[in-house]
Amino acid sequence: MNKLIEHKVIFDKILRLPRSSKIFILILTDLSISYIVSWLSFFLRIEFFDVEQILVFKFYLIASFIFIPIFFIFKVYQSLSRYFSINFILDLLMSTLVFMVILIFILFYLSPVGIPRSLSIIHPVFFMIFIILSRLFFVFLVNISALSKKKNKTIIYGAGSLGNSVSKILIEKGDSEIIGFIDNDYQKIGQKINNIRIFSDNELSGIVKNNNVDSAVLSIKNISNENKKNIITHLSKLKLKTELADINLNIKEEAINLRKINLHDIIESKKFNKSEIYEEIQNKIVLVSGAGGSIGNELVKQIVKSKPNKLILLDNSEYNLFKINRDINKLLNEKKISINIISKLVSITDLSNLNNIFKEYKPDQVFHAAAYKHVSLVEMNPIESINNNVMGTLNIVDCAINHNVSRFLFISTDKAVNPTTIMGRTKRLGEQIVREKASDKKCNTIFSVVRFGNVLGSSGSVVPLFIEQIEHGGPITLTHKDIRRYFMTIEDAVSLVLEASQFAKGGEIFLLDMGKSVKILDLALKLINLSGLSLKDEKNPNGDIEIKITGLDPIEKLDEELIITGSTKKTSNPSIYEVDSDISNQEDVLNSINKIKSLLILENNNEALNLFNSLNLN
Repeated sequence: MNKLIEHKVIFDKILRLPRSSKIFILILTDLSISYIVSWLSFFLRIEFFDVEQILVFKFYLIASFIFIPIFFIFKVYQSLSRYFSINFILDLLMSTLVFMVILIFILFYLSPVGIPRSLSIIHPVFFMIFIILSRLFFVFLVNISALSKKKNKTIIYGAGSLGNSVSKILIEKGDSEIIGFIDNDYQKIGQKINNIRIFSDNELSGIVKNNNVDSAVLSIKNISNENKKNIITHLSKLKLKTELADINLNIKEEAINLRKINLHDIIESKKFNKSEIYEEIQNKIVLVSGAGGSIGNELVKQIVKSKPNKLILLDNSEYNLFKINRDINKLLNEKKISINIISKLVSITDLSNLNNIFKEYKPDQVFHAAAYKHVSLVEMNPIESINNNVMGTLNIVDCAINHNVSRFLFISTDKAVNPTTIMGRTKRLGEQIVREKASDKKCNTIFSVVRFGNVLGSSGSVVPLFIEQIEHGGPITLTHKDIRRYFMTIEDAVSLVLEASQFAKGGEIFLLDMGKSVKILDLALKLINLSGLSLKDEKNPNGDIEIKITGLDPIEKLDEELIITGSTKKTSNPSIYEVDSDISNQEDVLNSINKIKSLLILENNNEALNLFNSLNLN
């Protein structure tokens, strides 16, 4: 019994080896089989046991050099699976026939001394039989090993070619019991794939309940975002741990990735018109501040599509600048685009260095994304944040004016509307700096502001925090059960930002249509369900993940706003609006900012902070 357990442990370790290692083991197995069959072929042909070893070894080498490349060509070694399929038999049969033809040619026309010609028939036939037996034995061992393992009961949503491939992957892994396929094509319902039945979507709830299904894999090619979100919502209500199958159709079928559901899959994304190429950017010199941040990074990636002459990347983080450089160079190589990328490790608070950069490179357009934006950190570091977000913005705006930049776009946030946080107040002041400068008739730079809410995947988003908390067993921390936020993908937001920047005439504040705001509690519950876990609360004290309400911070809002006063009007893009009236009551914003700047230079930080807090920014 102990030896059986030891053998099982060893076999389990083999099953967990990388694919390349398993193929190597199969090749060694087939070489061993070929050696045995070589001896057997001589015995059957010569009919006595006094066979010269050198002849057997010579024939074995000839056979080995032929069958190994042929097996690779006919993908015999790609049929690694935990079941025995007709496809493997066909691949093996075709490769054996080719092997036999080549062996006949060598033995009949080259006539190696001492090797009977009939071995060209005997060896391939017995070799194929032994290969089949070895694979059947492998399947038998896998099934014996799998009996003692607890398996996830899984359904595969989608009974097409991708679903078929996913079923093979799950069977090969051996840790899932596939209960069935789900599909809406009624011609498929009732049929079987790999001996697994196909059910209709209407039967899904009953199948999950009656079979205690744990998980699901969504495996549909070319599915629309709307259909994908509807199916994922359905699976979420059934509390199934859900994965999504991705496949790159440009590479071999085996390269299928089973990944966790992310927020891009479940947040409803708004359809909008967008351009890929902007003529105003082509062959121009473009500067992006905060290029290594989440928004700046995506800005750079989309700007390169319009093929600017030069792209100047500013960031005060060495790592972020290194990373965006690496990503962009990789992108340029893939798309075979040649753009002069200039990376500058500089802070926007360093006016002297900024001036030198603008003087040397003379940018035509500036996208100002640099900011300290983590609300809690900004709250704990007010002076540094005022210096960066306000004085840094003033610096880069002045550089743009002094060096005749044609267009300047300031990226703002919904937190700048009726701001309750230091971060929101600094961004509101940034907006006002831009608008004050734009109102100067002597200014030739076209200034504009784009304001939007949360973006998925940004460094400040709450979503990655929720995912991390779930992976660590909870609890999920939420400030209020009714708190709501707008969400948009970074890609969509940046695409609209670029669009808005190009048709600005000067002084506008643009708003992005963020769709409907999302209740954060609903988001957290959906993430818990899609992780295959349950909510732990008074009704279910034995649940997995608790949601802990920590209390709304005095500076936090239940709902984010996008407009301070007035209304909005449409632009040429229906997903971009312009604020019709958003004027502060301040008589002279720049005078106040300059006073704060002077106090900071004199290190009168408390007085500077008091003046900052006293400003009416509504």
